[in-house]
Amino acid sequence: MKNILALAACVLLALPFAGCADKNSSSSSSASSTDSNTVKMDGAHKVERNPNGIEHTADGQFETDKFDCSLYSFTFDTSKWLVLENPNVDCQLMYKDDSTKGTFNMISVTDDQLKGIKVSEYAAAIKEPYASSDNADFTADEETTLAGEKAYMITVNEPQDGVDTTTTQIMAIKDNHLYMVTYYAASDSFDEIKESADKIISTLKFKEGI
Repeated sequence: MKNILALAACVLLALPFAGCADKNSSSSSSASSTDSNTVKMDGAHKVERNPNGIEHTADGQFETDKFDCSLYSFTFDTSKWLVLENPNVDCQLMYKDDSTKGTFNMISVTDDQLKGIKVSEYAAAIKEPYASSDNADFTADEETTLAGEKAYMITVNEPQDGVDTTTTQIMAIKDNHLYMVTYYAASDSFDEIKESADKIISTLKFKEGI
């Protein structure tokens, strides 16, 4: 359990800001891929194992407006979201409105230690770094559902580089798989990101038999 928490916490705390610092160059490098309507991810149909033995899903691919991997799938509006490459997550999307600097991403990790762990217990560990910050303010901290599974959601406001930001993370545990959705934007444009992110989440489906 400790190894899983360390992996997810380190990755998730860095997620909202990946791809935002050099937004213009990221947009131009990814646009040619999205124009073809198909962006295939490297390493199809495999998982990556870190030194602690925790498997991170790396077998996904984008096809037109859909992301599909061995554990789950979802659809998204290509007129609003641009595909980014980020090796630390299963998939990452960037909101096309430059004023928002918003991202949506998802990660899944697999480990037998996850069996029997309550998602609220996992969420408590994820919240600790935020709670220790004097600048972080929780606006949501509650149980919810994700693709029909019990889940936990936190939303936190926090200044970053002089900009007030808002991040929502929704996590679920199914058997020995952890799923985490994270979406982020400047606070004054977060509602727009949330509306579009909620539409993506509503299409999320976990694969049967996983």
